Amino acid sequence: MNGWIVVGIVFAVTFLLLSLLLFPLRKGFRKLGRQYGIFSTLVFVLICLEISVIMASGALSGLHNILSGICMCMATMLLLWMLSKWHERNESLNAVVIVLGIVHVACVMTVVSLPNINPYLKLIANIVYLALPALAFYEISEGKKNAAG
Repeated sequence: MNGWIVVGIVFAVTFLLLSLLLFPLRKGFRKLGRQYGIFSTLVFVLICLEISVIMASGALSGLHNILSGICMCMATMLLLWMLSKWHERNESLNAVVIVLGIVHVACVMTVVSLPNINPYLKLIANIVYLALPALAFYEISEGKKNAAG
């Protein structure tokens, strides 16, 4: 029970800090539409669920493995979509995507090191934490190439 209280407090504080960070960016969210804001919020919630699974790593069951896998795959797909829209956003919104991606990759790297994780989930997590930064680097470098010539 104490672990869930800590998760709740961490979630509330992180949500408050993220909302204070995103409040000045509301004009950028309006320009892109509601979909981007919803996806960013959903990625944040999925990352919080990943963190709660990591915190309960001592008592991981099959359900925890499934929940972790679903959260990881959904957050990865949403981040891939947001990275594909890299050139349509301003720099502030791109910074939010990068921060969410960094936290997601850190969570995935932590999941790989947990002892009670399914080997298939570890394989998928390894692919995610290698491929997501590579795609981000590719999207950023493509933007620089297109701007240069």
